Amino acid sequence: QHLTAVTSYRFLDSQLYFEDKIVGTSIRAIQNNSREERQAFFNEVRMCRRRPLKDWRECPVSRLLLTPDEYHHLEFLSIITAVRSSIRRNGLKVFDVFRGFDFDRD
Repeated sequence: QHLTAVTSYRFLDSQLYFEDKIVGTSIRAIQNNSREERQAFFNEVRMCRRRPLKDWRECPVSRLLLTPDEYHHLEFLSIITAVRSSIRRNGLKVFDVFRGFDFDRD
């Protein structure tokens, strides 16, 4: 509960940077609101601040504002874990994996 309260206050404070380990907790706390409502609220609060307005889509807070609910976040984490496990199991190097994903060679 303490972690949920702290991350909720950070969201209300319109902070842009959230650690990976608390994103799930934060999404769970705000998932009853639609993504559009979250984004509108976040933008309105930010407009009241004197901080420089950096685009939130380029910051970790974007996961809180764009992920519909905690189940979508858990699905994302499970895909990442499966890919990492497959890379380790097959003994691939980082460059080999990059070449595999870079299908258009740009």
